[in-house]
Amino acid sequence: MDNALLESRGSIYSNSMNCDINIVGTIPPPIGGVSCHVFRLCEVAGISGFSVCLFDLRPNPEKHFPENVHRCPGSSSLAVVGRYILWQVFRQSGLVHAHVSRVRPFIWLNAILLITGRRAVDLVTFHSGALEDDYLRLTLIERVLFAALLRRARGVVCVSERLSRFVRALIRETPDKVETIPAYLPQSNAPKLQTKATLSIEGFLGANSKAVLIASGYGTPLYGWEFVLRAVSGLSKDCKWILCFYNQYARPYYTRIRKMAEEHPNVLVLEDLSLEEFSWVLERASVYFRPTATDGDSVALREALSKGLKCVASDAVPRPASVGLFRLEDNEQMLSKLRQAVEGVPSGPAVELGGLTVIDLYRRILTLEGAIEA
Repeated sequence: MDNALLESRGSIYSNSMNCDINIVGTIPPPIGGVSCHVFRLCEVAGISGFSVCLFDLRPNPEKHFPENVHRCPGSSSLAVVGRYILWQVFRQSGLVHAHVSRVRPFIWLNAILLITGRRAVDLVTFHSGALEDDYLRLTLIERVLFAALLRRARGVVCVSERLSRFVRALIRETPDKVETIPAYLPQSNAPKLQTKATLSIEGFLGANSKAVLIASGYGTPLYGWEFVLRAVSGLSKDCKWILCFYNQYARPYYTRIRKMAEEHPNVLVLEDLSLEEFSWVLERASVYFRPTATDGDSVALREALSKGLKCVASDAVPRPASVGLFRLEDNEQMLSKLRQAVEGVPSGPAVELGGLTVIDLYRRILTLEGAIEA
């Protein structure tokens, strides 16, 4: 890859040590709710006037970085820990915002920085609905390190109020620095695409579909694909379904689910759509279905709501008010909620996108540090 192309992707190494906002996370590929959120956050922070550096924890030379976002050099995962520590030690300024899905790697990645007395992260966002279970599996020393990292941070963001309550209980002396902010950022503009996937979808849908229902997630049992197939069988054959699998595949479970899905002529199975392709699919759907056994604050669910889709989801975790909820083992309730959604029956108020944003937190923290004017 030549230097001109690298610069066009924002890979200007010399500036990666002196940015206002330093985001630690990953962008697609692999596709996923958190990686898509990080990508859009980089874009929004740049548009908001901040200089932005991304330290990608899963480097890949195929990644396309948002415009005007700097990145740390290196394309190998093998040296990521060493590069991260060196970057933290030598970076000159700015706020560090870490995005966390798994607690143990976050702890050990930052543990050595605690010894130096340096604040490893200024802001932490917890995305996973399994945070409490992950914490219970930590050793005593890991819990001590985790608490120390949170106490040194200037702010903590949780994507749901349930997670916020748990984190506030861990840092009882400073509960006010924990904020609940869903990990959804609106897309800057609607994609205009013509790819192999979009052409396949257009051919599948045709012009006479009663409704288009979408389900998405990893090819693992957590995402409740058995319930999707029950819904396919229980609703009208005029309803067309698009099942979007990505990132992780638990075989032979996924192989069995896919084979069963492909027995239905009104079902299209897709794998590993890009962020733009998935957004394009949502634009052409009417209902989004999410029967997960557990969840964080689903980015895909909020994106579907923002595009005007009716949404039906399991009651495994709190959901936005406009989502039709059902108990996972209640097949009749599930089908009833889906039929209402297909018929356009509203289930609650529209999704709300107002309130405190991560960009507001950036401004608050940098103002307190004197890095920007109030």
